[in-house]
Amino acid sequence: MAIIFVLANFTTSKAREYNHQVTGRVVDNMTGKAVRGIRVNLMRADSTLVASIDSVGISEDPEFDGQYVFSIRTVGHYIVKATCDGYDDGYVNFELRNNRERSIFYQTFA
Repeated sequence: MAIIFVLANFTTSKAREYNHQVTGRVVDNMTGKAVRGIRVNLMRADSTLVASIDSVGISEDPEFDGQYVFSIRTVGHYIVKATCDGYDDGYVNFELRNNRERSIFYQTFA
């Protein structure tokens, strides 16, 4: 079983209410290519589900293969978890420390 490689970052759009975009890609650790049937969950530090995306996978534009996008508005610790049949789960832990943070980039796998 290969490990799913999770890349993540987030950016803030300035608006009346802060809206932080959590984006990333999920790819095969060995090939670097996206696979079909990935499920990506955004969770709080206590593992409660915030949002979920099913079937992140291959698009018509390879630049967007395996890409996911979530929105968060609350400061705190979060976990992005990616799962797919035939792969070990991949995780990224991150913290939104305050609403003034513009972006944080992660490049990890678990």
